[in-house]
This record gives sequence, C-alpha cells and structure tokens, in this order.
Amino acid sequence: MNGFSKRLTRKEALTNLLVLPALAGALAFGMTTTARADSRTQLKYQATPKGNQKCSGCSLFTAGKTPTADGTCKVITGPISPNGWCTAFSQRSS
Repeated sequence: MNGFSKRLTRKEALTNLLVLPALAGALAFGMTTTARADSRTQLKYQATPKGNQKCSGCSLFTAGKTPTADGTCKVITGPISPNGWCTAFSQRSS
C-alpha cells in the first residue's frame, strides 16, 4: 500500500477540516498585523496636524477616553494623537 492509496479515518479527516482553516486564519491575521504596523511609515503618520487636518477630525479615528488622550485608528496600529495626521486622512462627515 503506497501513501496515496491510504484511506483516511473519520478522525483524521475531521482533524484536517478543522486545522487547515484555523492555520489559514492565523496566517492571514499575522499578515494583517504586519501590514498595519508598517502603515505608520507608508502613510507618513506624524504626531502634528497638517493645516486644518488632524486625526480627531478623521473618519478613521476613534477618540480616547478624554479629549486629550490618545485614540486609535482603523489603518494605523498603536496609539494615535488626536492632533496627528497621515495621508489616509478622510474628513469626518458632520
């Protein structure tokens, strides 16, 4: 009997069906995290505003607990200054 003609047991088949998608998800998450971490440089994030544009007025920004606390961004990892700016700036609609 060669390796190609071996029949899988039900347990082996179920294990393969569960492990492979989980592994693919973990790999995708890792790539997403890496892409977001590198986005700070790619999007030219700076902790100061550019003209009238600043993170607190961007649709991608989520404010911190107080108006002066750092917030988060949907495209940049880590804390973001409300007065910061990057090239992904998208004016928040009123």
